[in-house]
Amino acid sequence: MDNPPEDRIFPSDTDKGNTPDCIYDISRAFNEEVDIPAEATAAFTVLDNFSNEFQLSKTKYVYLVVSFSGNFKSDDSVQSVQDRLKDIREENLATLEEKHKAWWAVHPQ
Repeated sequence: MDNPPEDRIFPSDTDKGNTPDCIYDISRAFNEEVDIPAEATAAFTVLDNFSNEFQLSKTKYVYLVVSFSGNFKSDDSVQSVQDRLKDIREENLATLEEKHKAWWAVHPQ
């Protein structure tokens, strides 16, 4: 378990991209030689930043927002995470944090 094999058991497809809105994504899919095809996508954006660069500062907060999805939740996981991130604004963060904490209260680890 601590020493996984280097050879992949199943062939996979990995893709990455970004949108004009500065949303960056990466996905991995297992579609061949598997009983149940699976795909997962992770994406992130930096709020109020319209570049692929940002600077950390003691005087200004930087909000890095991340979204995850897969083919069991949506037909197009890449589009799903991109759409979700496009709708997030700094003024929504408190509400999102409340929902996040409420979800974890019902679904403890």
